[in-house]
Amino acid sequence: MVRQKSTENHLNQYQNLSVSIGRKGESLASDYLVNRGYKILERNLRGRDWEIDIIAKKNGIFVFLEVKFRKNKDFGTPEKFVDNKKRHRIIKGAMDYLVKKRLWNKVDVRFDVITIIKGKEVIHYKNAFKLEKN
Repeated sequence: MVRQKSTENHLNQYQNLSVSIGRKGESLASDYLVNRGYKILERNLRGRDWEIDIIAKKNGIFVFLEVKFRKNKDFGTPEKFVDNKKRHRIIKGAMDYLVKKRLWNKVDVRFDVITIIKGKEVIHYKNAFKLEKN
């Protein structure tokens, strides 16, 4: 029983560290965006089965952003971690947000990814993926 609690404690510490690192990355990304004329509308928006790191607006375009923060590139570049499943969740969140705000089909939308390496190198991928309309 002691071993299980120890494992749980390590898992909780790792999760707390991961959240802390993620928040730091989102703060750096928000600062980056504001310095480039974006207005931050929301941060850390969550639904039942989706999550969006940042919602921003510039020149009338609503931008839904995924932020990836890594200490190094040892396991690949951060943008590689935005897979199809993650994209689907971001798009679902964007749709829910726009419907709730009564903006669906009334505004232009873009999906971007911001990667941050070592808390210094910021790369902004505009139009990283698209909303596919059927």
